[in-house]
Amino acid sequence: MKVSGAALVVALGATAVHATTVFDFSTLPQGVEENVVTSGGSKATISGGNGTYFVEPNGGVFVTLSPDVMEHPITPTDFYIAIVFNNDFTMVSIPFAVNSTAVSLSLTAFFDSGQTAGTASADGVVPGGGTFAEGVITFSGSPFKDVFLGFSTGGTEAVLGNFTGDAAAPEPGTFLMLGVGLAALRVAKWRFSWL
Repeated sequence: MKVSGAALVVALGATAVHATTVFDFSTLPQGVEENVVTSGGSKATISGGNGTYFVEPNGGVFVTLSPDVMEHPITPTDFYIAIVFNNDFTMVSIPFAVNSTAVSLSLTAFFDSGQTAGTASADGVVPGGGTFAEGVITFSGSPFKDVFLGFSTGGTEAVLGNFTGDAAAPEPGTFLMLGVGLAALRVAKWRFSWL
């Protein structure tokens, strides 16, 4: 029996499950310069122009932020924060504040290749009972590795609260499908090796 034009196609879709990761600043020592926060197998490295990052207790200063916050001085020439993840994320939600009464924040997400994955923006306002502008910026889209936060403010200090993200993880069934597909290819090669 001759088989012409036969092909075995194994579909390995881009199906993924999303595991929510919480980057919790209470896991870091307070008052010590630190810019890496981990959660499970995920790591976020936070950087900016002057590289000074400290985890401090919120102390109720910021109404909507977590009990422990990461502070970073900003100046007119250094008004950004970059966050680099060790794996792909499809969503990130970052609470923020600035020691000013108003702030606009832009977020640009980047693919591993450095190309732009998408953007988001948010305005911070002074919440009831608060003193400083606070808000949350959220981005979701194709898997990305880095986010760049640009602050537009008259403030001198940016503050981040505990933030969350959805890490893209292969669906367990994908690996099963890969194994079955490879076994089928091996059988097909053996069975039709005389062709």
